Amino acid sequence: MCNNHYPRRETNGCLRRKPGNSKDPTMPQGTRQQGAADTIRLEPLGKYAQNGMPSAGAGESQSGGLHHKRGLYGHGDGNGMGIVGSVAVCSQKRALLIATIVFASLFTISLIIAYAGPQNECPCISEHGGANGSLQGGGPSTTTPTTPTGEPCPWSNLRLPHTLHPIRYNITIHPNLTTLHVKGQVTIEFAVDEDTNFIVFHSKNLTINDKSMRDGHGREMNITRFLECPSLQQVYVEVEEAEGAHLVPDTEEPEKTNGGSSGAETTGGTTKKKSNSKKRKKGSKNHSEETPKKTGEKKARQPLRRTGGTYVLALRFSYRLSRELEGFYLSSYQDENGERRYLATTHFEPTYARSAFPCLDEPHLKARFKLSMFRDRFHIALANMPVSATEDAGFYMGTGLLRDDFEESVRMSTYLVAWVVCDYKSISAPTGRGISVSVYAPQHHLHRANFALSLAANLTAYFEEFFGLPYPLPKQDLIAIPDFGAGAMENWGLITYRETSILYDPAETSSASHQWVAIWFGNLVTMRWWNDLWLNEGFASFAESVGVSWACPDWGVADQFVVDKTQPALRLDALPSSHAISVGGGKDDSNGDDEGLKDPAQIEAIFDTISYSKGAAILRMMEDFVGEVTLREGLTLYLQSHKYGNADTDDLWSALSQSANHSINVKVIMDTWTRQMGYPLVTITREGPRKFRATQKRFLLSPNSPNTPSYPFTSSAANFSTVTIPHTTPTPPEPVTSPFGYRWYIPLTFHTDLDPGAPNLVWMNMTGVSIKVPVPGIPDDEDETETTSESPEKPKDIYEVKWLKANVDQQGFYRVMYEPPELWDALVNAILKNHTAFAPADRASILDDAFTLCRAGLVGATLPLKLSLYLLKERDLVPWSTALEHLQSWSRRLSAAAPYQLFGKFVRALLTPTVQALGWEDKGLHITRLIRSEILTSAVLAGVDSAVNEAKKKFKDWMTVNKRIPPNLREAVYAAGIKYGGYKEWKHCWDRYNTTTIPSEQKLLLRSLGMASDRWILQRYLLATLDRDKVKPQDVKGALGVVAAASSEGQDLAWRHLRSHWSQLRDLFGGDWPELGDNGLGDGMETTTPAPTRPPMHQPSSHQPSAAPFALGGLVSAVVSNFASEYDYNDVSKFFEGMDLGGGRRAVEQSLETIRLNAQWVARSEEEILEWLETYFSENENKSKGR
Repeated sequence: MCNNHYPRRETNGCLRRKPGNSKDPTMPQGTRQQGAADTIRLEPLGKYAQNGMPSAGAGESQSGGLHHKRGLYGHGDGNGMGIVGSVAVCSQKRALLIATIVFASLFTISLIIAYAGPQNECPCISEHGGANGSLQGGGPSTTTPTTPTGEPCPWSNLRLPHTLHPIRYNITIHPNLTTLHVKGQVTIEFAVDEDTNFIVFHSKNLTINDKSMRDGHGREMNITRFLECPSLQQVYVEVEEAEGAHLVPDTEEPEKTNGGSSGAETTGGTTKKKSNSKKRKKGSKNHSEETPKKTGEKKARQPLRRTGGTYVLALRFSYRLSRELEGFYLSSYQDENGERRYLATTHFEPTYARSAFPCLDEPHLKARFKLSMFRDRFHIALANMPVSATEDAGFYMGTGLLRDDFEESVRMSTYLVAWVVCDYKSISAPTGRGISVSVYAPQHHLHRANFALSLAANLTAYFEEFFGLPYPLPKQDLIAIPDFGAGAMENWGLITYRETSILYDPAETSSASHQWVAIWFGNLVTMRWWNDLWLNEGFASFAESVGVSWACPDWGVADQFVVDKTQPALRLDALPSSHAISVGGGKDDSNGDDEGLKDPAQIEAIFDTISYSKGAAILRMMEDFVGEVTLREGLTLYLQSHKYGNADTDDLWSALSQSANHSINVKVIMDTWTRQMGYPLVTITREGPRKFRATQKRFLLSPNSPNTPSYPFTSSAANFSTVTIPHTTPTPPEPVTSPFGYRWYIPLTFHTDLDPGAPNLVWMNMTGVSIKVPVPGIPDDEDETETTSESPEKPKDIYEVKWLKANVDQQGFYRVMYEPPELWDALVNAILKNHTAFAPADRASILDDAFTLCRAGLVGATLPLKLSLYLLKERDLVPWSTALEHLQSWSRRLSAAAPYQLFGKFVRALLTPTVQALGWEDKGLHITRLIRSEILTSAVLAGVDSAVNEAKKKFKDWMTVNKRIPPNLREAVYAAGIKYGGYKEWKHCWDRYNTTTIPSEQKLLLRSLGMASDRWILQRYLLATLDRDKVKPQDVKGALGVVAAASSEGQDLAWRHLRSHWSQLRDLFGGDWPELGDNGLGDGMETTTPAPTRPPMHQPSSHQPSAAPFALGGLVSAVVSNFASEYDYNDVSKFFEGMDLGGGRRAVEQSLETIRLNAQWVARSEEEILEWLETYFSENENKSKGR
């Protein structure tokens, strides 16, 4: 049972929003068509003191140092307009004049927008993000970056220079949810680390309208150059020293608070310096615009100096709310009355903060953030910190405006900044230490937030104790976002979720735990650079199972780890196009050195199963050999040493070695798992009755492949003779080398029939190892070939090992092969005789290895087929989840092969006993309900008659008399009604999908709708996914994946749909995409590489990668991953040939590798499978006749 809920209290949050007056039906309602901010002017930027606040001359006292800013909007400007009593007033004549000017301006602007791009002193960065319309996503462009006027960018590196670090941001934002315009201002207070005459900051799709800079003494500096570099998403600013600055002595050098330091926290403007672990590098090899020296003079004094105190850059900017799921964007939902309501929210990870406000958008450049947000009275504003004050900001045509000022944050990275403007309500509960935890959702969903609230409050207390660190903020808000690309995002103090991840769906609840762990790993301590992303996401993915296991012990989350994390990572990491967990080794290349991970598209590409699931899996393996106590102590030391700072993988290994008293050199061991891609295949061979030998080599699904990626569309060197995949490029890529020669330190665990309950551990130190199996009561050094004097009558092989199972409970991140085949046979026979002698995770491990080794051609198809027969008696979730993953993959690959019909019959025979044992009554523990749902859905889709008939009956009762279907049976019932019904059944579910307001029900119905059997219905469904009002962008990949996985015809339709509507899908998903080229294809894809959709299976509950998992690269993988012919390979490769795929490159590489491997496997295994199945059914038929 889950721990008891905390009592809740409801808060109104905001007033109910009234309908607006907009006449445009495509515009959101609820705010005025003309933004109220149009009557409110920003203060002149020159009025800002060095701390980024309005100067005393601007009507603001400067006493007390860095104090709270009253606001950027709503003060008089001396031009006859001002704010009186919080109401905007002006003379009648002036009002008429202004109205005329505004009308004329709007008309003129509309023409400009229609016929020209935005132009101003700092032209808006291209919508496509590149100088020529795109960011080159596969890697940094080799061409010289230029400004929009063609001038070379003085700073040509994607990384920012190391000449300064930010201290504080003061941000003011005013979004208009009707016009979608955003106005804002930011002041960036920074300190100089190396004397210079220029700064570089990030900006993407922002129109910068005004700018100014002041030095440490408050004097305005002269900005001599202000250049936009769109392909770098940067702005270059060159300055001259303020007039008279040379007459004033410099101040003391300010303390550094970033730049590789292990962490420094600032309080009240005072910096408490911690240790600097890395020294900043100097200058840039690429900067060609240094301040010239006068003839005969010494080197000129730079205007920005380390001893010059803090400087302030002030910028005023504007942009439109994004319709993509990144940056500051628009979202919407339907209330209980069917009315469309709008909200604006943010998602900044990894590199989208720069599209919401100008900033230094790199994770190590931490700073404090102070936010002011304008909103109307029908909305609330949320941010990382609590609101400190709310003030009237005037009225416009009867609509009142408010400004919320938020407390200043702790030091954090830009990607963790967050804010939301919405009309939600909330429920709250305190933790044991009085931290306020709240869940925000639409009012009609609020009752579904109770579980998330209880879990969040409980987990806060649990992880405070687990890590030995208190939660560092005064509050934690969780909010449900209708349109959200990631499963959840761990913004500090304001965690954003998909609705289905937070509004009571127990199958996805561990996502809440993931984000709660990320408060410590990622927020409190952040990786120095994205190459160590796994320090955030891998640790959070590992610890989420720990947290949920504690909170809800009956869920069996720890057992499901191998299915949700280990096995998906093993599948992906067996491809040559994988990548190391720690990408590029963390080398800092802001001075031009080659690091290999700089481009935003490259960064997005590593938000994948490797960073998340493999990271979690190797930590689980490490916990097994260092021990839980040592691991916890090491993690606490790591967090304490680097809190509010940045760290890298070596810092973690150092802390863990210290916690183990240096008895284990964690770095030496774990570097072999983090700094090279792939994993080992451990081969066990017998050398005697109790003696074995274990050897290792890298495992690849195509075993004889060189260590080369298949992109661009090169074939493996080890194609099977029956299938030839042609080269499409003249020169294959260079082999991917490993610093360790693809050798690993492997903690090899095993147990045997001699003592099955006692796991043993031996180390494979990048080599092979000899194993002598211990026997209880027998010395290890006893000669096993001799009899004992006490029992001379016993044969000498009395202690011979019959079977050995390595990698106990799949704790290790490796696969196991047994030679000779008799070792496999002994293991399979032992499971067939008594499968309960092995733990569920062990049974899942054996199944996973057998099927995967068959796919790689290392064992025949007979082995996994024979092993699968034990499933007739299996009743546990984890082995069945593993088996169904492989059985369904086989079924899809064999769809055009001779064994297809017999194999379907075989799967139905395996499922039938479990279907009968579980029944159709939704009862039992959580884990029992979960396996029932999975088995019944799989049985319905496989065509098990008893399951299909019962599900169809329940569907008919639901459709005709609205008889309620228990939640855990709905997937099977919906699947039966749609797959075995016609248009009437499909239309009933489609109508329910469009009218229900329950997010989890919508998700389930959308997935089920893709299982229709009629081609024309599927075509209609696919077309509906192009309509953003019908299907949310984050759901499109799953919808198309279901169609592709449900049948071979569905897969062909989904692929044809993707090709035919490529441009629309590209526009739907957004991102930095150029226009179609001469080949009729787009390029510039950004993606991660999620596993292919498997509709009848229980979907993993873990948080999915947070960087655009809905992007087109992942969509391609979902659609084509089950193709299994040379024709399919050539068709897909030709479509993408010559395309710059950006961050989606790896997903397409892996899809093509998968198609090739599928084709090879079918050609190699088809006859063997057919022969075995014919023999099996023939023998069973004879047995039946014999009885």
